[in-house]
Amino acid sequence: MEDKQITKNQLRSILEDGLRMLQMSEATIERRMLDLRA
Repeated sequence: MEDKQITKNQLRSILEDGLRMLQMSEATIERRMLDLRA
């Protein structure tokens, strides 16, 4: 059980990675939408 515990620092870094990926995909989606409109 102990090895499944996540520290707050690990959780924070995981969340930050997820946010970064979301922001990157958002930018990609926006770029594709602009390409479609052009």
